[in-house]
Amino acid sequence: MSTYTGPSLVIWHGNGHNEMSLVQYVKDANADSFACNEAQNLLTPLRDIEGHRLTVAGRGWTEDIGRAKSTCIVTRNAHENLGKLTRKVSERVPSVIKVAPGRVLVASFYAHPVATALGMEGVAHFALHPDAGPWLREDDASHPVVREYREALNSTRTHMKAARDDGLLPILTGDLQVGAGHRKAWGPRPQLAKPLGLGVRVVGIDWALFGTRVVPVAFSTRRLFDHTGFVISFRPREG
Repeated sequence: MSTYTGPSLVIWHGNGHNEMSLVQYVKDANADSFACNEAQNLLTPLRDIEGHRLTVAGRGWTEDIGRAKSTCIVTRNAHENLGKLTRKVSERVPSVIKVAPGRVLVASFYAHPVATALGMEGVAHFALHPDAGPWLREDDASHPVVREYREALNSTRTHMKAARDDGLLPILTGDLQVGAGHRKAWGPRPQLAKPLGLGVRVVGIDWALFGTRVVPVAFSTRRLFDHTGFVISFRPREG
């Protein structure tokens, strides 16, 4: 068996609870792209990381305490910028605003040798942090939090499919609020993995979803404040 020596795509993810340890994790990573959740109070030090650019919701968002900006992506400047996306994908639920403040999908599009090897234009790294709460594990599909969670995943699926149809390699990482065993109809597997044909890797409630045109070749984790961050490396699938 030959040893793979070609390019790898290195994707990192972490929910940092707005602690500076997340900034250090991003600095240590020097990843191709790094998705951050619960990072709205860390935007200045993240933006100041040398050799990188920050994708985050801009002006005009009205979410309480800046939570529209809680999800962001840090991308290496060495990779040509092919665009970005910030899209509100669910509405706030006022009765439980702490766990359902309205959520924003973030994506960074960039050129990368792995995408080039696959005959694709670039990578589309999506980051998501949808609504939380015990209702996601119960049977009431009509609960407002479940409704908005489903809407967030539905919208995410639409944008990931559009990116793929446009010649990009879609990958999603995020704190998706449920574990690997979640099997409700509104969960990540039926809403994202199955219809898009994505592979899945889950650490606690943090997920990576990726297409079958790439193969994971390395995976490692680091404990953050109350989540476990991870790095996952991919190579092009042969044949």
